[in-house]
Amino acid sequence: KDSDHNVREQALLLAEPRLKANPTLFANTLALANDPNPRVRFQCALTIGMVDDPQIIPALAKIMKQDFTSRWTGTAILSSVHDRGFDLLQSLLADKNNPDASAILVRLARLVGITETPAKIVMLLNQIGAEKSDSDFAWQTSVLNGLTDGLSTRPSQQLNLTDLVKEQPIARERIEQVFQRSGQIARDANLPTAQRLVAIGLLAHSHSADTHSVLTKLMVPSEPSDIQIAAVRAIGRSATAEALRELIAKDRWNSYTPTVRDAVVALTFPKSDLVTILFDAIDKQEIPAWSISPAHRDKLINHYNDDAIHKRAIELFRGLRVNDRTKVYEDWKSVLTLTGNSKNGHALFTKTCSPCHKVEGEGHIVGPDLTGIRNQPKQNLLLHIIIPEYEIMPTYTLYNVETKDGESYSGLLANDSASTITLRQAAGVEQKVPRANIATMSSSRLSLMPQELEKTMSRQDMADLLAFLKGE
Repeated sequence: KDSDHNVREQALLLAEPRLKANPTLFANTLALANDPNPRVRFQCALTIGMVDDPQIIPALAKIMKQDFTSRWTGTAILSSVHDRGFDLLQSLLADKNNPDASAILVRLARLVGITETPAKIVMLLNQIGAEKSDSDFAWQTSVLNGLTDGLSTRPSQQLNLTDLVKEQPIARERIEQVFQRSGQIARDANLPTAQRLVAIGLLAHSHSADTHSVLTKLMVPSEPSDIQIAAVRAIGRSATAEALRELIAKDRWNSYTPTVRDAVVALTFPKSDLVTILFDAIDKQEIPAWSISPAHRDKLINHYNDDAIHKRAIELFRGLRVNDRTKVYEDWKSVLTLTGNSKNGHALFTKTCSPCHKVEGEGHIVGPDLTGIRNQPKQNLLLHIIIPEYEIMPTYTLYNVETKDGESYSGLLANDSASTITLRQAAGVEQKVPRANIATMSSSRLSLMPQELEKTMSRQDMADLLAFLKGE
C-alpha cells in the first residue's frame, strides 16, 4: 500500500512465495489489479499466477480490461491463467462494457481452442450464436479467430469448427454471418487496422468461394503492408498453385514492399510444387531474381532436401552478381595501387556522397551509414561504388511511385504506415504519399546511388576517396 509505485512493484515480487500461506496477503495482492500504475498491474498479473485459485480470474479480467493494448501485459495474463482460460474468457464476454480488446481476445480464445474440451468450446459457439446485435461483431470475430486457430493447432484431436456446430443450427447461422461480416470489415479501409487484421485472420479459416477474392483484392499499394501480409498468410493456409500465380503476377509483385514479398515467398516453402511455380516465374523474368531477399535465396539454395530445387535455385540466383559493369570494375582496380590523399577524398565525399551517406556524423542517412566500413578491403568499397546494384539489401530497395494526380516520385521506403508511404530521397528529403493517391508503385533493380559515378572523377580522385573512407 506504499505511495510509491516502485515500492508496490517490488512488494509484489517479495509476496510471491508467501501467497499460498497468507490469505490476507493474497487478498491485498489481488487488490492491486486496480492499481493506477501499469507496471504494478503487469507485475500483479505475474504474481497472482503463482497461486492456482479461481479468485485470480476476476483480477486478471480487471487487468486485461485496462491494459488490453499491451502485448506484454497480455502475455503475463496468459501465463498466469493456468487451466482457467475458459473462465477468464467467459468473464470478459459477460461484461458488455468491454473496450475493443481484439488482439488479447484472439490470443485468449486461441488458448481455449487448444486446451479446452469440445463441450466447452460448443458452449462458447452457442454463446456467439445467441448474441445478434451489430455491436457484438467485434468480440465475436476476435473469439472465432482465436478459437479456429487454436482448434487447428491442438497437439492431439484437432477439431473442425464446422463439425462442432453442425448440430447447433443457431450457432451455425450466426457464425456464417460473422464470417460474411469479416469480409466486409477486411475490405473497409476506414476501419482501424487492428480490427481489419482480426477479420482477415478469421477469413483464413473460411471455406467460402468469395473469401479468396476478398483477400487478393487487399494486395494493392493502397493497403498498408500489415494488411497485405495478413492477407498473404490467410491465403497461405490453403495455398494453391492458382493463388500463388495471382500473388506473383508481374504488376502485382513489383508493387510489393520487401516485407510483403518475403511473406509471399515464405508461403511457398512448405510445398515444392509452389517453389517450382516461383522458379518458373523467375525463369520467365516475370519476377526478378534479385527481388527475392538474400535470406530466402539462401533457404532455397541450402535448406531443401529436394535436389532438383537445390540445383535450380543455384542456377536461377547465379547471375545476381554478374553485371555488365564487371569489366569496368576490373579496369578500375588499378586505382588500388595508387596512394590516396585522404584530405582530397574528404572533399570528394562531401561533394558526391554526403547527400545520401554519413561518415562519423557528417552527411545524410539515406543509404547505409559508412562509418563502420573501414575494416572492409578497399576492393570491396570500389566494387560497390562501380556496381551499385552488386548487392542491395531489401531496406535500400528503390521504389517508383506514380500518383493519381500525375506526380512521379522515386526513393527508398522510409516509412510504411496504414495511410501513407514515405519515400526518402537524396539529401534526406522525404516525400509523403497518401496511399489513397497511389496509382502505381513498383520496385526497381537499380540503386538510388548514381550510376557511372567513376565518370565524374579521375583515377587519383577515386584513390583519394577510398583513402578517406578507409580512414587513412
